[in-house]
Amino acid sequence: MKATGKCLFFIGLIVSSSVATAQSYRASDVSRAPNLSGLTGLLNMNLPHTMGAGMTAVGGATFADSLPGMYQDYNEVIGALRIGFSDNVELGLKTKSFNVKDLVGNTDTGLGDAEAMIKWKFREQSDSLFAMSLGLGAILPTGDENKGFREVDSLGLKFNVTAAGENALKDDGYIGLYFEGEVVAIDQMSSSSPYKEKYGKFNVGFAFPISDDNNLSFFTEFNQVLKKDIAGVVQNHTAVSPGLRYANDNLSLTVAGQSVNYTDLNTTQNRLIGQLSLGF
Repeated sequence: MKATGKCLFFIGLIVSSSVATAQSYRASDVSRAPNLSGLTGLLNMNLPHTMGAGMTAVGGATFADSLPGMYQDYNEVIGALRIGFSDNVELGLKTKSFNVKDLVGNTDTGLGDAEAMIKWKFREQSDSLFAMSLGLGAILPTGDENKGFREVDSLGLKFNVTAAGENALKDDGYIGLYFEGEVVAIDQMSSSSPYKEKYGKFNVGFAFPISDDNNLSFFTEFNQVLKKDIAGVVQNHTAVSPGLRYANDNLSLTVAGQSVNYTDLNTTQNRLIGQLSLGF
């Protein structure tokens, strides 16, 4: 997995040079869809693009696997709301619930923490520059603490930067390359909190259409969570996430696989993720 991650990273650097200097693609010609956080994105990662003023989308996603060292069966359901405030600002809201079976066979169900992030796209793509955005988000302690579903004690903060280059190809197609970096600070405002920590997220992805109308596309992400000290429903890991997405102005449907290597445990898990959203 580490070798795969390094390979994807260096491929990304090479491709990014060509994308950034090639003829940029018309971003308005791509039907955008939300990611698992509710914002415009691929699967896990955010993109700098926004959905547009006055537009709203609701969606849900689900996946199931096991979580090493914690659960033999782990099922997560996500609900998300995406709101466009202007042509370059959007808000994503996310809530989640869990159904789990622990290592001795006990089952439990409960809510996880709620999240919100506002994203500002401050640079449009040109023939020589990437599109870029900044994001600021919060994690709220709505999870069931007694069941181990709460990551934060008082407040979590997220700081995010994304970049995207989409290169026009023949027949009105495109190839897109995407980057995201995020820092998560958990309970840093409270010195008495037993949960306080900081960790990072790093994502690289690419996508290209496989239908003439550009509505059906293939994408792949490389995801990494690192420097996380406290084990929970979020753990240090690297992952490769290929998928297919159909998206138009009102509907998106995503089916993706994910191979996750939990770096602290040297264990790999595979999962299947389904996601549906409706815009209006």
